[in-house]
Amino acid sequence: RHAVILDNCTAVTLNGRREIVTDAAVAVVGNTIEAVGKSAEVVERFPGEPVRALRGWVVMPGLVDGHFHLPQTLCRGAADELPIPRWMGERIFPLEGAFTADDARASARLAVLEMLKAGTTAFLETLILGRHGLDELTEVIADTGIRAVLPRGITDGGGYLDSAPLHGGLEESPDEAIADALAVAAQWKGSDRIRIWLGPRSTGGCSEALLRHLVELARAEGMGLCQH
Repeated sequence: RHAVILDNCTAVTLNGRREIVTDAAVAVVGNTIEAVGKSAEVVERFPGEPVRALRGWVVMPGLVDGHFHLPQTLCRGAADELPIPRWMGERIFPLEGAFTADDARASARLAVLEMLKAGTTAFLETLILGRHGLDELTEVIADTGIRAVLPRGITDGGGYLDSAPLHGGLEESPDEAIADALAVAAQWKGSDRIRIWLGPRSTGGCSEALLRHLVELARAEGMGLCQH
């Protein structure tokens, strides 16, 4: 297996004692952190393995972003001064409603690049829709090496969507969205990096009947469920 020693760093462990180890080394074998400790001790345990000197660097667990909108990375700065209903109804929904799958993939690449540069190694997306092309989007995300939970957006309307209606390009039936989620989830079953969940819209954007159905479906299929 591929191995590397990250040497001469400060290691923030976040273990049970919240230890911070100076003059430390971290041994990574394959996808597993095998050892964290004082440099001399760790290097001695893994003779002959390549060493990367990181003097002055801090090595810490990756950050997790618990709420992200991949496609909206390209919409950043679009009418930030507007109240939420107008921001959604007048700007974001029309912009996203005109997206192509290529646009969504470009936005995802930019978003993941920014996350990785900031130390984020896992994230939870909250609202991928049909025109974003979930099946192709997952391939782009997998290529970056980041870990991702990707709930497929599902709605039957109502609630806040009455005052900020979806753009026509974003409209789809719940059955269509559920079928897409199940199909892509089957492709990534067993993956240690990509998980496909069911993603009902925010409270008020889904009927109680649909929410109950999605909970039952998630349990039956062994999928997660995340409401925006």
